[in-house]
Amino acid sequence: MMKDLDFHINTNIVASKDALSYWNDHVCKTFIMLDVFNNNNKENFYGSLDVHHLDTIQVCKISSQNNSVQRTKQQIAKSTDDFFIVNFQLKGESIIRQDRRVVHLRPNDWTFTDSTRPYTLDSKQDFEQLVLKIPRAMITYGTSYITGNTAILLDNKGGLGKIVKNFILTLNDELSEINVFTRKYLAHTLIQLLNDFLNSKFVTNKNNTPSKETALLKIKAFVEENITNSELSILLIAKTFNCSKRQLHNIFSGQDLTLNNFIRESRLQKCKNDLENVNLLKLTISEICYKNGYNDISNFAKSFKHKFGIPPGEYRNLCLESNNQIKTQYIS
Repeated sequence: MMKDLDFHINTNIVASKDALSYWNDHVCKTFIMLDVFNNNNKENFYGSLDVHHLDTIQVCKISSQNNSVQRTKQQIAKSTDDFFIVNFQLKGESIIRQDRRVVHLRPNDWTFTDSTRPYTLDSKQDFEQLVLKIPRAMITYGTSYITGNTAILLDNKGGLGKIVKNFILTLNDELSEINVFTRKYLAHTLIQLLNDFLNSKFVTNKNNTPSKETALLKIKAFVEENITNSELSILLIAKTFNCSKRQLHNIFSGQDLTLNNFIRESRLQKCKNDLENVNLLKLTISEICYKNGYNDISNFAKSFKHKFGIPPGEYRNLCLESNNQIKTQYIS
């Protein structure tokens, strides 16, 4: 497994009397602060954990004897990081409770919880779950509406929900063979898919969604989808959304970035991602520049250095050196 990216935890390596304590410690270190209780009323306890890192997302496969998990107010008060926890039931059954909602997970079901509020998970039999720990800030579409819908069954039968689910399940099976830079792009794709799914399910069709928030989400999504278009501009966006430039600026008021800056930052980030991608080594820096909407290579190079503190060519070389080091660690 890739050093510092993937690891495995198994209670078989400790004495049976220490297994639950060992499990508690490592579950807390891997996920968030939690209390785990053995539902067997026996000393013996078994659990295993396979962990992969997908950029800032953690993908964990848990196999365990039946147990109960609690996330309490006291633990939340001590926590500094906020996450959405996505649960896929692979084997057995589990019950998750949050905000007076209760969801019964059977094999092939999935749901999510919010680490900023108490929740519990109970299993009355041995079970297996695939769990994703996603920084809460990465769910960018109408978070206030999405977080009010935790602990409910998510879509399985078709549409975008099924695509997201199958994408995640396939990722888990193949991640150990994928290098760190490719994982970054997969993480970006996953977050975009998950945001689109949650937005379509909980935000877009809600009558009480503020029109300004909805418009902001749609405009940001449009920019991300059209960032390679050199003609992308405030005028083009205004025409697309049938509004004035003034209305666009009003929609972005209160944001950290103006719309112009958001377009510029998104384009630079796209170029940075491409420079990191070992699968795009055949592309020159100029080709990466032009394919991402720039018309002037010198302007791109100047903007890139100003933003990231290093010229694009040097940055690509650093990424290649880092990738070669990771390959060496993986082989060893």
